[in-house]
Amino acid sequence: MCWPHVKLHVNNTRRDKADDQEMNMDMRLLLSPLIYSLTYEVFYMYMGSGNVAHSELPKLKEVLLKSQRLRILKLGFHLGVPTYPPGPERERNKSTYKIGITQSRENIHPLNLLLQPGDKLPPLEELHLPMQYNWSREHCQIFRSSTDWTQIRRLDIGFGCPQIFFEEFQGQTPGLKSFHTSFRQGPKRWEGAPPTCGDNPGCVVSFFDAIDALEELHISNHDNDAGILFDAILKHSQSLRKLQFFTSLDQEYRRKQPVVWGAEKLEQLREQAPNLQDLGIDIGLVGEDHTWPTDTTAVLTRFSHLHTLRLALHIPIAANEFSVKYEYDPFEGDVSPPALRIGL
Repeated sequence: MCWPHVKLHVNNTRRDKADDQEMNMDMRLLLSPLIYSLTYEVFYMYMGSGNVAHSELPKLKEVLLKSQRLRILKLGFHLGVPTYPPGPERERNKSTYKIGITQSRENIHPLNLLLQPGDKLPPLEELHLPMQYNWSREHCQIFRSSTDWTQIRRLDIGFGCPQIFFEEFQGQTPGLKSFHTSFRQGPKRWEGAPPTCGDNPGCVVSFFDAIDALEELHISNHDNDAGILFDAILKHSQSLRKLQFFTSLDQEYRRKQPVVWGAEKLEQLREQAPNLQDLGIDIGLVGEDHTWPTDTTAVLTRFSHLHTLRLALHIPIAANEFSVKYEYDPFEGDVSPPALRIGL
């Protein structure tokens, strides 16, 4: 090997926009012994009910089992396989347009890495998996033994909230520094779908408690029970550098009152988190007039060590201190919204 210390970074997250052969899985590239980081979009197609599909995951698993220098894995799932219109060019180059998905009854599988007992993955330091990933209990147990989870420093499990993941991986990631998840009950996406962490919020608290010193934490889409996490987060206050705790702006959550850090908890965070530089939280307006919570804002003004502060204000449709009453005029049609009047 000419350059034994070279680290190959592969990033392909727009495969569905690619032309002809560039859409295929480049196995020669993916199987390079130099690959260190892989950010990749995986094609899949749901089959019937439940979280089963045809996908490229079997081929990807082959790659991962042979990539012993891989340390960073970031996967995205793309629903649907791009197709090409019939024509002479396609007829002459049928092999060019093959996507690595075997469409047969025997190849229907859960949307995960399909690990088997005895499979060994490289010791990953960073792992990102999308919310569609199927965290069945059997898969979690095999995944847990297939790699050294104590090496994981950055983990992102998307906008899902898989209760089984939190239960099975409690205590497996003591060295985790950055974690991204959501916290929500959410609708059951299919009959027999696994429970979300909203069904057992204590499993998330236990997961956090087993981590030594988190530095970055991102929690989104949270339900009303998310307040149970405040004390678990404060446990990491000495090491925290970045905390994002936002309600999703998805339609499902827009009209819900967000879970907020009250003045007392914020004061604890301010006193106990001397290294916190980036904070993002929801602010709840108070009273019938929906005014600023003066006790909360007073605490925020004392966060003198922050570099970045992001506040999400959930402004009701009714008139409030931020804008005058706005009514649709059927004779005028669409008109510009009133000017905002924002002030502390």
